[in-house]
Amino acid sequence: MFRYTGRECEVVNMGSYNYLGFSHNDGPCAKAAAQIIDRDGLHASATRSEGSMLKVQGELEKCVARYLGVEEAICFPMGFGTNSMNIPALVDKNSLILSDKLNHSSLVIGCRLSGAQIKVFKHNSAKDCENKLRDSLCQPNPKTGEKYNKILIVIEGIYSMEGTIVDLPSFIEVKKKYGAYLFLDEAHSVGALGPTGKGVVEYWGSNPRDVDFMMGTLTKSFAAAGGYIGGAKRVIDHLRVKSAGSCYGSAMSPPIIAQVMSSMKIMLGEDGTDIGRKKADNLLRNSRYFRSKLKALGFMVYGHDDSPVVPLMTFYTSKVVCFGRETLRCGVGAVQVGYPATPFTKARIRFCISADHTKEQLDFVLRQCDHIGDATATKYAKANLDLFRKIDY
Repeated sequence: MFRYTGRECEVVNMGSYNYLGFSHNDGPCAKAAAQIIDRDGLHASATRSEGSMLKVQGELEKCVARYLGVEEAICFPMGFGTNSMNIPALVDKNSLILSDKLNHSSLVIGCRLSGAQIKVFKHNSAKDCENKLRDSLCQPNPKTGEKYNKILIVIEGIYSMEGTIVDLPSFIEVKKKYGAYLFLDEAHSVGALGPTGKGVVEYWGSNPRDVDFMMGTLTKSFAAAGGYIGGAKRVIDHLRVKSAGSCYGSAMSPPIIAQVMSSMKIMLGEDGTDIGRKKADNLLRNSRYFRSKLKALGFMVYGHDDSPVVPLMTFYTSKVVCFGRETLRCGVGAVQVGYPATPFTKARIRFCISADHTKEQLDFVLRQCDHIGDATATKYAKANLDLFRKIDY
């Protein structure tokens, strides 16, 4: 049972997805969001197909396409719905989906709603994906008894509970080899990866046109709400008329659109400054610094060095609860993750790094983690190293 004390305290926020630091209540983005209310109001209060497709939403979709380097894009007011409502418009019961074992629930729901045959492959393993794909092609679709009409590979850019960065070039290779389509969810990677924050495609130096469906959210790096899908014009035209999210979902709110466009233009350098590049550099530096220091303290940390998602493993549910309460008591706001969000024996504290975190703030958090790690006996890497040193060969 929760007991609310009614007290308030200030903490260093290490739990938000504010990767680029755009979620302030002042500055150019907040100003743009406030100003557009006077011009366009708060909302059109209808679906896109019933007269609420405002001019500013068309401008947003052009901005997103420009940011991603694709022909066109379509935006929706909810990130979760962008996946769950659009995947069924791309494949059907005659199709085959290859889905990563750790894909987000919005992707899982979208895949199930499509009615397609689903095969799950090992996390971030293009080799296992290819094996599952090849084995499936050796036999007809068990649902229809016919040959598959379409193959869709579904992956994420950064996996939010693991901190792993997808091996995109390997999946592109598999996609091309078998004539499949590739659906990339960049909820946590767009804005957070790449020299200019354009996501995992830029991070790997890949061609955006090698990814058929580039999905992402506007909730995290761009500090607003909603999601998008970018790709070829024919793909986006199809979604405009076939997607339940497009046909039945409402249009986006003008102040939210203004927030997204303002932050994207900063990252693109269209505001005439280098603030965007500096934010991308700061985020990468902070992510590498914080992760390396946690490892040096003896913690077991999942994920890749360049990922701003940093899971510190406690494994035990009791320890993650204790660790989370102690961090809050010490002035650190972090996310405690346990079953059913993760397997029962893989509980973790998840830190999310921001470009706006200062070195002083990160060092403060690291000092608190150091003390709490000793108290909770969660420095597993240090314990293993000490044990190794004690072995008499």
